[in-house]
Amino acid sequence: MPRTRRSQRIPVSADVTFEWMARELGGEFEEWRVWAATWLATQPLGLADRINGLRAFFKHYLHRLKLPVSPSILLRREQPLPDFFETSLPQTHGGIKWNNKVRIFLDWVLQTHFSEPDDNGRPVVSPVFWNPVSYRSQTGKIRPNESVHSPLPYRYIVELRERLAPGKNFRDWLWTHSVAHGQHGVRNDWFEVTEDKLDYEDPDCVWRTRRTSYKRGNRQIYELWSPVRAVVLITKLMIPLRTHQVRVLDSGEADTWRYASSGWELNKGAHAGGTKRKPVERGVFRQQRDLDLDEVRTSLYINTNKTADIAKQGETGYVIPWQYTELLYWLEKLRNWQAKYNPVPQPISWHHLDHRHLRGPRSDYQLSRMPDTCFLFRDAAAHGDDKYKPIIDDPIFSLWYRLLLDLEQRCAARGETGANGKALKFVADNTRRTTLYPLHSLRVSLLTCLAVDAEVPLVVLAKLVAGHSRVIMTLYYTKIGVTQMTRILDAASSKLQETAEAGLRRFLAEAEYDELTNKIVANNMEGLKASLVIRPEDRNPAGWMARSYGMCLVGGNSSSDEFNGKVGGCANGGELLRSNTKDVSNNIYAPVPGGPGNCIRCRWFVTEPHYIDALRAHFNNLSYHLVEQAKVAKKHEVKLEALKAKRYQAEQADAPFTENAELARAATLWEMEIAKTDELGHDLIATFRLIKRCFNLIEKSSNGEKFTQQIVAVGGMADLKLVFESTQSELLQISGICQDAELYPDENPGQAVFRRSQLLDSALYREGYQPVFAHLSRDEQLHLGNRFMDHLAILAQPDNQAQGLRRVVGMIETGRSLADLGLEEDWERHLEPGSDHGSARVYDLTNKSKALPLNKQSP
Repeated sequence: MPRTRRSQRIPVSADVTFEWMARELGGEFEEWRVWAATWLATQPLGLADRINGLRAFFKHYLHRLKLPVSPSILLRREQPLPDFFETSLPQTHGGIKWNNKVRIFLDWVLQTHFSEPDDNGRPVVSPVFWNPVSYRSQTGKIRPNESVHSPLPYRYIVELRERLAPGKNFRDWLWTHSVAHGQHGVRNDWFEVTEDKLDYEDPDCVWRTRRTSYKRGNRQIYELWSPVRAVVLITKLMIPLRTHQVRVLDSGEADTWRYASSGWELNKGAHAGGTKRKPVERGVFRQQRDLDLDEVRTSLYINTNKTADIAKQGETGYVIPWQYTELLYWLEKLRNWQAKYNPVPQPISWHHLDHRHLRGPRSDYQLSRMPDTCFLFRDAAAHGDDKYKPIIDDPIFSLWYRLLLDLEQRCAARGETGANGKALKFVADNTRRTTLYPLHSLRVSLLTCLAVDAEVPLVVLAKLVAGHSRVIMTLYYTKIGVTQMTRILDAASSKLQETAEAGLRRFLAEAEYDELTNKIVANNMEGLKASLVIRPEDRNPAGWMARSYGMCLVGGNSSSDEFNGKVGGCANGGELLRSNTKDVSNNIYAPVPGGPGNCIRCRWFVTEPHYIDALRAHFNNLSYHLVEQAKVAKKHEVKLEALKAKRYQAEQADAPFTENAELARAATLWEMEIAKTDELGHDLIATFRLIKRCFNLIEKSSNGEKFTQQIVAVGGMADLKLVFESTQSELLQISGICQDAELYPDENPGQAVFRRSQLLDSALYREGYQPVFAHLSRDEQLHLGNRFMDHLAILAQPDNQAQGLRRVVGMIETGRSLADLGLEEDWERHLEPGSDHGSARVYDLTNKSKALPLNKQSP
């Protein structure tokens, strides 16, 4: 019998489902086994090399070398790993082939399981993860694994706009006309028409004549130029939208009302629908009434949200309440051009679009929920019915490449170079398609410029991009990683704070003034000059007060001096109100924005790179409170708008409005809350500015003088990076805030402590306990809540507490039992028994609650 069983076993070299892994490696490799079998099923050829390469990777690399088995740990950028080819493969041509097959497999794993879609729906791997297996050429040399794309600087965005659209009419776009005829793979924007279709008086009618080739009869034809591709790029260069969102915008030709620069009017077009009482509103032009000014404004309606989000009927997207005059001008121009030179026979059903237009397959259910659309960016230069459908990606990318190539050439002609003295590069060498600034980077560039440079409040940006997710900033080292760095920082936090404070205090006291201004970060250099005299021996460090994220140079003075207004403090830490040219000491300054103690925006405040982690904690704290404050402001805004609508209806009906007092009260509350929200948004941007400037100092020092004090023992300051993570998890965000509040006492977690206690008590209730944390004081909730989350994280993943915390958060938020983690009956014993933080009271509460069955607990 044993012989029979062995003879029936599938050979390892032919085992496409990798069943051998369960037998030889054990159940801990099951996740890898499933992924490997799934990937192999998508590979049509060369299965033997793929199977052999994966066997070497799983058995001789992960298993034999006792490396982390979990993919989420193995593929983290900071995870130190031996070279796969050098340690586990034969140093032969066959070994190189197997190495590269494993590289391709891990690329698939990252794109499938560790990525998010970009603005075009393409998967973008999280910067926290990477592929540790490098491509190798047939000589065995390592090929570069990846390239890093930076956002396009804003001044070049403006220059590209001017290059594309230098005048007020399409006839003025001479450069765009010249590159549109097949250069560098750019698809032709010119299409044949009969002469009667031309309007010689129309400044937007760009036409030409040419003779056809002998294959077409060698005759003269008329051609019209389509501005569609160019207007797609103009839109992308003006507003941070995904390319897919731009391509499928509705022109509004089937709407009840028609937008014109002179005002709104009833749509008299052939496809107009709806009535005044029940208007159809699907177009990008959205009519909105300003009830305060009693006037009509024009907003932008984006009819899709994400590329994969073809959801509910009608209002699938969102409104951007911005009357962007310049963009509306070009969109109206394009709509009028389409109606005249490429009229659509009827609104197009989404069922008639294929994968080129939709960026991937869609179910009939999804497509049936989208209303028929008059696509604004329909491709007039396409053939057949495609001229009524959205333009596809390839022509847009081709023009984008040509535009950046032109920019590169113009920069070279002007003699512009980078910091290293080399010519600026915007496109890849030896290619006619690849750019160093992908089209989706425009969205990042515009958002960054609006938030940081233009200081647009994040409340407004949220409406601009229809995003209300929570933002968490993470510091990580490219060499040692976020997990190890967090563990090191937590363990050494007290010493780090002391040495950072002492180091900054000593540097401020002893440094020459020129050196001082080049190595610290200050909100206002005039404040620095006023508080630090030029001669080091005349400075008095006794008047400085340390904060967790920097230093106050006026001793934390929060009270104004009624006899001497020149004394530095919160009362004059703001912007310059009145300048005295004769004596700058008589300048008059406003109080610090945000009120006393808001050092992050004060002119007396200084910091340096050693405080980056504390600044990160402050950023995350502000981010949480901004989201919560925005919710409060939104609630009052909804109530206020409802009352304004009632007043307007009453005025239209010539009836008395009886809720004026309630309206005034609602307006006052809304103004108060929106002012608080705006201040938090400015605080958040100010914090990010300081972090960014700290990184600039680090970058500057990496090429010159090094910092005398490293932030951790392993890795230099130049290895420090930032990661922004957008998450829907409230518990993950507030857990980080509560941990930071113990690490940095200046941080006030506010309601985050009580909110986390509610979530933890809810989780414990499901385990059979009465509410525990609600009975503790605020400080006890903070301290013991942190210890409890640490304990659960260790249970979830002992070798990676940060990853364990995420797993615990996921279990709590999905309602799963904590018993699955191995939560002990006497879990409260792990909360530092004998301490002064209420552990004994937790023990009493848990023992009392366990005496009652869950189904008998009182509500």
